[in-house]
Amino acid sequence: MIRFLGDNGFTAYVYAAKDDAHIRSRWRDVYPGGYLEKLRELIAAASQSSVDFVFTLSPGLNLCYSSAGDRQILWDRLRSVVGLGCDWVGVLLDDIPTKLARARDRKAFSSLGEAHVALLNSTLDELEKSGNIRLLCCPTYYANEYLGEKASENKYLEQIGEGLDPRIDVFWSGRHVVSVRIAEEDVREFEEVIERKPLLWDNYPVNDYYRTGAKWDRPRLNMGPFMGREPDIIRHLAGYFSNPMNEPEASKIPLLTLSDYLDDPFGYSPEQSFERVVGRFLSNEKSRQEIRLMIECSKANPLDSGEVQGLADLVRRWSAGEDGSAGKELSKELESRLEVYFGLRRKLTNVENRKFLSEFEPVLDKVHVLAGLGLSCLRLAQQRRSGSLSKKEARMLETRIRKEMKQVRVNRTQALGEVAFVLRRRAHGEADKCSASELGLPLAERESPVIELYNRMMRKVVVKAAM
Repeated sequence: MIRFLGDNGFTAYVYAAKDDAHIRSRWRDVYPGGYLEKLRELIAAASQSSVDFVFTLSPGLNLCYSSAGDRQILWDRLRSVVGLGCDWVGVLLDDIPTKLARARDRKAFSSLGEAHVALLNSTLDELEKSGNIRLLCCPTYYANEYLGEKASENKYLEQIGEGLDPRIDVFWSGRHVVSVRIAEEDVREFEEVIERKPLLWDNYPVNDYYRTGAKWDRPRLNMGPFMGREPDIIRHLAGYFSNPMNEPEASKIPLLTLSDYLDDPFGYSPEQSFERVVGRFLSNEKSRQEIRLMIECSKANPLDSGEVQGLADLVRRWSAGEDGSAGKELSKELESRLEVYFGLRRKLTNVENRKFLSEFEPVLDKVHVLAGLGLSCLRLAQQRRSGSLSKKEARMLETRIRKEMKQVRVNRTQALGEVAFVLRRRAHGEADKCSASELGLPLAERESPVIELYNRMMRKVVVKAAM
């Protein structure tokens, strides 16, 4: 990933993995043997690619701000990585309680903002003893609208702006945690309250808020292009970071569109950039078109929730009986998806980017089961209309369709019009008690047109069987 960043004009990589316990819950514990050497190799690789490696810690869940011992441990942990050649570090204070939890901290500080200013300023002073070290932070309130508060009226952010050393960079995610649009007025509002240009940490294409929590599944890949970012925001930013998905190859598609946007914000075209990027991933024309079609089946994301609108129109026309050709068109549409599915399945072992297709495999599988379900429903409708089914055959086909529907429900990946953004956030502290809208998460629920087709078809079957 770091080599990819360097090859495509990106200049920094932030190491902030929340599944690394030594960054967050166990931030006091030094890395086990050999891990620092791996970090040294990573930092060296970043240097070779002209990419700044930014190491971060997230101590806010259990740090005692008034404890000299805790502050010393924090400084020692950061210095250990500075000693490996890293000259840019960060202290992330997001997704933690918004009030001071310890009695001794409440005695020492008037507020969380004051505690954070003291911690960060002293950390910069301490690190500068080791050389010219750059420090960034993520404040607890890192969006214009978060936990029901607006940035322009937020006392915590006012204290950050007034007291934080101006050399310390501040992360910001836009108007919301996941910002569908980012306008110049949004960044100016945050810039004014924190009294510096923020570092934009854009929560796209990250997809962790889709996760069900039951298991680390892959419900949706955000592969559409960056869009909804006004070109004028750039002059108000100290930098632009993107939070990618856990799927690195799939993340490269939107990241490359971001590169196009940053190269020419005023001339950027999301669709043109997307077409060019997909072409880079698969040089074979047929494979490229197949992948493009499959991405269209699963492109819905917070920036663009539109997906397979043509399929939805066909289902509506078929259900309303407005157009006698709608059934044939719908069958053709679903069959084309199956053809692409089987074609790509055969290529999983011999295309030039097998890693990407392996990440994309869950989408292929979901398109397969949804398309199969839709075709079964249409066959049942056609045979019922022609009167070629006995009651026994109708019941058998209905049973088969219900089994196919069960397969659709078991596969949590969203495709072919399913848009099921998770309405909660698995976070620590007070964020657990807040609604998705208060956290600034995208709100959307929609089922595939194929499921609507199933629901309508099964209602018709039950009615006709009763007659």
